[in-house]
Amino acid sequence: MAEYSQRGKRKCPNCKTETMQKTCPNCNKTTIGSGNWTVRFRFIENGKVVYKRLSGFKTKKDAENGMNKFLNENKDSNKNKTTILLLNDAYEQFIEFKKNEIKESSIYTFNSLYNNYIKEYFYNKDIASLTKLDYFYWLGTLKNKSLSPKYIEIIKGLMINLLNWVESVFDLPNLLLKLPKTRNLHQTTEMSFFDFEQWQQFEKVVKNDIVYDSLFSILYYMGTRIGETIALTDEDIDFNNNVIHITKSLTRKVKGVTYKITTPKNASSNRDISMPNKLAVKLKNYLKWKKKQSISPEFLFGGDKPLAENTYTRRFRYYCQQANLPIIRIHDLRHSHASLLINNGANVMLVAKRMGHSTPTETLNRYAKLFHSADDEIISKLNSL
Repeated sequence: MAEYSQRGKRKCPNCKTETMQKTCPNCNKTTIGSGNWTVRFRFIENGKVVYKRLSGFKTKKDAENGMNKFLNENKDSNKNKTTILLLNDAYEQFIEFKKNEIKESSIYTFNSLYNNYIKEYFYNKDIASLTKLDYFYWLGTLKNKSLSPKYIEIIKGLMINLLNWVESVFDLPNLLLKLPKTRNLHQTTEMSFFDFEQWQQFEKVVKNDIVYDSLFSILYYMGTRIGETIALTDEDIDFNNNVIHITKSLTRKVKGVTYKITTPKNASSNRDISMPNKLAVKLKNYLKWKKKQSISPEFLFGGDKPLAENTYTRRFRYYCQQANLPIIRIHDLRHSHASLLINNGANVMLVAKRMGHSTPTETLNRYAKLFHSADDEIISKLNSL
């Protein structure tokens, strides 16, 4: 995709003021550019993606025509050369491209998957020389590693993503997509969560630990992700409106740092979630306790630095054992919240909003079974009328 820009000063069509700003500082009118146009675009040169910049055009259309002329004149420049595109080189270029699109934590995950499950098999192999059989054997090596079918699909998804990018840039077909689809014979893992009775049982054993009672209660009653919860500051708890402001997330998947505060998972994850009164009372008491202990308000849980992942994970397992409950993941408290809402008649729009899902479809796909169970209860009640 080409990027167009106009250099030089801009002029206000109203008061004729010259400025570098897009809005006139005198009359707030949108200014018009007066300088030459520049176009920047990607071009394949000797098997590498490079960026070309052409400038000095009077109009944007001239810039576009100049780019097209350059591409037409150079499209055959590498045609007769034997281009070797090593998968490792392609991956490095792919990651550089993706850095402008996805978060650092996702780059961290991509690199981990690539280094552990892709690089060893495909390192220094020319993509153009790979066959469908190569990809078939590679998938076989993943199955031999005793990885879960779901995890293998995640690794395969990264490889498909990489090869799709290679196809779009280098015109090399994605042969992985051409493999025959295999039947998914593994059993779907049941979603784990606490029902309300189990949560009450858990709550009884954690209630005397004011820090973890507050932390786990937010996860259960609000359905927040653990990264969103650990990133909270004291100021994010809004008792005037009885909501918690979710505007950031904490990730530990960034190379070179212990943790990093980032934006939430997606745009819809920026949200205000209403608190039930029971949770509001708990958090008021917790903040009073923090103030008495002179603990920094920078992080709601942890003070001047966030609570360590190993610490809250270990405490959660401990309290599950104390309550004689199955040890579920901390993330399953988020599923527990969804179950609580659905089983109490919440519609999909409300569930999606509280969970921070991009669309209600995402909510339905993830919790279809829970909605189906709730529907059975409604039909049962209708039949009893």
